Amino acid sequence: ASGVSASRLAEMGGDHRGGKRHRHGDGSHHRGGRGGGFRPPPLSAADRELREVRDAIIHCDGSPEMTTNLAGLLANDLPALNEPATRFLIECVEELPVKTPVYAALLGLLNKTSPDFAEEAVGAVVTRLEERLGSTSRDDQSRAKLLTRFLTMLPQVGVVKHTDAIDVLDALVCAAGDAADVAIAKSRQGDSDKRAGHLWQPRSDFLVGCALAATPWCGASFASATEPGAADAFDRLLTSVEEYLAKRNRRGPDPSAMTFGAGVAEDAGASLADDWLEETFGRVNETRRAGRANPEAWTTASVPALLSAFPEFSTEALSTRDETRVPPPTKVPFLSFASVSEALAAYPVRPRLRILSQKMTEGLWEAGDWGPLERFVAEEYIADTLWAFEPGFKRGAIIPAAEQLGTLPLPGDHPERCQFLVAETLFGEMLALPAPRHAAVFYHVVIQDLCAAIPTFPKMMAKVVGQMFAQIARMDVEARERLPPPGEPPTA
Repeated sequence: ASGVSASRLAEMGGDHRGGKRHRHGDGSHHRGGRGGGFRPPPLSAADRELREVRDAIIHCDGSPEMTTNLAGLLANDLPALNEPATRFLIECVEELPVKTPVYAALLGLLNKTSPDFAEEAVGAVVTRLEERLGSTSRDDQSRAKLLTRFLTMLPQVGVVKHTDAIDVLDALVCAAGDAADVAIAKSRQGDSDKRAGHLWQPRSDFLVGCALAATPWCGASFASATEPGAADAFDRLLTSVEEYLAKRNRRGPDPSAMTFGAGVAEDAGASLADDWLEETFGRVNETRRAGRANPEAWTTASVPALLSAFPEFSTEALSTRDETRVPPPTKVPFLSFASVSEALAAYPVRPRLRILSQKMTEGLWEAGDWGPLERFVAEEYIADTLWAFEPGFKRGAIIPAAEQLGTLPLPGDHPERCQFLVAETLFGEMLALPAPRHAAVFYHVVIQDLCAAIPTFPKMMAKVVGQMFAQIARMDVEARERLPPPGEPPTA
């Protein structure tokens, strides 16, 4: 048994109503704690202490006091706890999307007192990332994105160098570009038909999207890094993304994967809206351009500046002594598909609904207002929260997805804008083509719960629904059938 004080860890765990859920092999979760008639066998003293360690890591709120205390208690029993502590840390990173900075801070503190553990943890995260990247499971794709986000935050807490973190993103982008180059070369040689030439694009788009999705959490750190070569490496990375975008089919291998068709325009080029990956890169690239003149452009209110509360992670403190670990190179497994439909089923197009005006959902990116990344981060939080808590809905979870959505760290300066954004994103997820990620009834329940919990939300939801019906002629037939007739409540 470890020497960690179980009672101290239990106190740090706080309220356990939000107990961690585990996913089964089929992707579903089960919860610890109350519920059902099943009584697990009694735990040994050692297992009880490990459970307390796990619960304390889960419920760490990221405050300097709690995080420092937890790091100190864990450090007392490392390396004896290296394996379970690493396992618990990775579990939390993969399953608690909003708390990535919390676990980066925890590892940063442990890096100073337990360097062997930090090095082992970094290697284990890279290995787990490679495993997730080799899977076609939608759950594993979500976890790969969260692991990537975590790795790219580690330079901010002095665990790895900026250039090593950028190399992780570069491995994803290079793998995507290489797959495109091979497929395009074969297509030009006549080795595959026109449609088969796009077999590579769904997964390659996911890999590039995974890299871009990390930038709101690490872009400011990369762009302003004093480490030699880091800022230039970040610029080269985004240039590589731009080169990849030039290789892909802009209409995508599945042109019908848009909920709404493009509006009528005078010239054909203008009627073709940017797809999800081009929009994501556009937001990141616009932020990069603005960041050259004003580093604050990378600041995103939805990503709390949690690490700034720790004096250990100040620029002065990190520059005093190099305590970084060297992660192993990230190897992205190669995957092949027999057909475009198989590739799209494994890596579907990211849902994207743009039915309200930009001014209503995110503003016009004016000085002092929300920037281009704010909406993207909010959509990531919403989609990840739905994923994390949907299995709990199936089993009557104690904390429903709607309550979690109500506590997301969205900016508080424009509450109406946030509610419009949540409403539009929920409908985008529900109307995703060819099929939504979760059962339609789940989205209906979440919407109903939000309407009941937030007095002003029904008005925002009604505005979104009204706009959809006003433009229903442009809506894909499959998406239309998921909407109730006007005036009728949604059904399962």
